[in-house]
Amino acid sequence: MGLRLRIAAVLLLLAEAAWAQHYRFRHYGPEEGLSTAVSRLLQDRTGFLWVGTGNGLFRYDGARFQHFSTDDGLPSTSIRNLHETPDGTLWVVTGRGLARLRHHAFETVPIQGRKDRGDLHAMDSSPGGLVYLGSDRGLLVGTADDPEKAPGFHPLSGAPQDPVNGILAEPNNTVWFSCGLRLCLMNRGGLRIFGEADGLPPERWGALLRSPDGTLWVRGAQHLSVMTPGADRFTARDAGLPQSSNTILSMIVDHDGAILVSTDLGLARWRNGQWELIGTRQGLESDTITDVLQDREGSIWIGMWGAGVARWTGYGEWTSWTTADGLSSNLIWAIRRHPSGSMWIGTDRGLVELRNGVAVRVLTKKDGLGGDKVKGLVTSPDGALWVASLPGGVSRLDPSGAHIRVYGAADGLSEDRVVAIYLDGENRLWASTGEGLYRSDGLGPHRGRVSNFGGLPATGGKSGFPTDSNTCECVSTLAAFSAPAGPDCPSRVPKRNLFRTLIWRTQTAVDSRC
Repeated sequence: MGLRLRIAAVLLLLAEAAWAQHYRFRHYGPEEGLSTAVSRLLQDRTGFLWVGTGNGLFRYDGARFQHFSTDDGLPSTSIRNLHETPDGTLWVVTGRGLARLRHHAFETVPIQGRKDRGDLHAMDSSPGGLVYLGSDRGLLVGTADDPEKAPGFHPLSGAPQDPVNGILAEPNNTVWFSCGLRLCLMNRGGLRIFGEADGLPPERWGALLRSPDGTLWVRGAQHLSVMTPGADRFTARDAGLPQSSNTILSMIVDHDGAILVSTDLGLARWRNGQWELIGTRQGLESDTITDVLQDREGSIWIGMWGAGVARWTGYGEWTSWTTADGLSSNLIWAIRRHPSGSMWIGTDRGLVELRNGVAVRVLTKKDGLGGDKVKGLVTSPDGALWVASLPGGVSRLDPSGAHIRVYGAADGLSEDRVVAIYLDGENRLWASTGEGLYRSDGLGPHRGRVSNFGGLPATGGKSGFPTDSNTCECVSTLAAFSAPAGPDCPSRVPKRNLFRTLIWRTQTAVDSRC
């Protein structure tokens, strides 16, 4: 099978497998008491993480989870919402009423006519001290200006008596809230209701968010819409976004401005104009996400249905790829970014190309590569990728990526166990082997090929050599760099070290000219 056909076959296989990168998660579950669905997550001003579940409320202090239930003053163990008001009070919406944490204990907050109001669902507060509650029969408001007194909640004047599942109280005393299958806005100008004529489909809008750029985001079980600054109507932004069948919806903006949304098929992240899903394929224990939170340190906490909580460590910093994502081996020897933007990975079982974080092809000896164990990679000015194999010599993948040529004994490279390659300042390719060091003629800016490899004395794979009167190229099995010329070349601090300076310092110079 030709190289192009093999590449096409690999591309088809990768598309069917739908490989994606992996992330690092730490999971907290039954061992910590989190054996039921997680409904809400909150980090309070003191740093404690609160986890609301169907089996009570948990507080995590960084070492253990402490459980709170009706024995601790909660009206119910079914936690529906958590909120901290500007004065630092923690509020808990449960299936049987409202509670707040005062003097290290929970107390039930009475709501006049609560039975007539139905169940409570949503909660938010304004900087001015107003506290809003969403109930089955409209929006309630109270004043929490005196922490020693429970706020007297009453229906917001002029608001419809429809179920309220989501609330967004803004600093200018404007409050957005769902009202049945529509969205309501209450401000000094009165009440405005948004519906289909304003770009919003009928939906129970359970999550409302104002992003740093001023965009208003509203999320329901099936739809997500936005109103950008200056606009007077909403536009859909849910193409590619899975549904969320949970009655409680979650949506946040992370420290970098990305929007994170809970769905039934993973955590959705809006980046670069599209939705990216993070679920079991990326390392989570469940795809059904119920809530998401970013803590002060930047870690993302993810609540899952029946699978506890996951902490995404290294969020925004580290991403991992394994054989589950298309790599041919988890043993990595070399990595090189190509000018085209692709990332080439040398593994123990072939050469892998990553493009936009996705493995798009794998090249092995069957495709014409010199060998499967890829130990080194360099790119030449013409865009060709040079590959060192052990065994297998040196291979050149042309800039188009369609043709491979292998260099071996016929080209002067009599030892095919190549452990490292290096392109020097004069565009000459160096190959370090177990039996000696080899150097090619200058590749030339347009030639892009080696005419001959010249061998230096056998040195166990390490040597140094001068390139001009001022610098000395020092190459070993593990490193290659430029340093000032002279007999003590290896002991000098290098100008350019591909790995660590310490690596060369442990070596002994072989070529006395360095």
